Amino acid sequence: MTTSMSRLEKLCRNLLLTGLALVALNGTAASAQNTTGTLRGTVTADGGAPMSDAQIIVRNTSSGVQRNALSRADGGYTLPGLVPGTYDVTVRRIGSGAQNRQVTIQIGATQIQNFALAQQSTQLQAVVVEASAGVETRTSEVATNVTEAQITKLPTASRNFLDLAALTPGVTVTQDRVNSDFKVFSAGGQAPSSVNLFIDGTSLKNDLTSGGIAGQDASRGNPFPRNAIQEYRVISQNFKAEYQKASS
Repeated sequence: MTTSMSRLEKLCRNLLLTGLALVALNGTAASAQNTTGTLRGTVTADGGAPMSDAQIIVRNTSSGVQRNALSRADGGYTLPGLVPGTYDVTVRRIGSGAQNRQVTIQIGATQIQNFALAQQSTQLQAVVVEASAGVETRTSEVATNVTEAQITKLPTASRNFLDLAALTPGVTVTQDRVNSDFKVFSAGGQAPSSVNLFIDGTSLKNDLTSGGIAGQDASRGNPFPRNAIQEYRVISQNFKAEYQKASS
């Protein structure tokens, strides 16, 4: 009995050390995940000449957090690391009329917004222009963003936020029945075990059972309720190595 218990204790100790190592490795990998968006573009004058030192102000309409930047000599500007959401963007420069737009920043996407400022001796009231989300042209990823409006308003058979992954071409989601299949999703005709899920940069890959992610095998739920998810991005092709252990 003493020998058996000693072996069991050693096995448990080894498993614990392995688990800690995996946590450390996953923690290192998580820091590389991209959970923010980028706003970039150019500021020009009436005739199309680049305008330097124009002030670009972006304010998150939900949190009120504000970021500033100045346009470069070539008129370009870049504001990386923006939390996904809706922003009021204001561009102004002394001697020119200010412009204001409302822009939606999505996960991992680069939103391109160009401004042409007209010469103006007096400052007029800013004009608000509604701008729709632009088409992503700065990455090779083939991806679809599921927005907050879709999560809130689109009806589904269950309250699982992964239901809306079916909006992405090539992705299928099985129905969750009491005595039938488990709730799983897959892409590109591959098995559910080929997918990976990141929440705020943390991987929820299921390495113990046959399910692809936590909540796909023995559990019929998922780690978060649907109303806790602001938005998410489904990458179906050309995803980068930082997304690790996924082939679809």
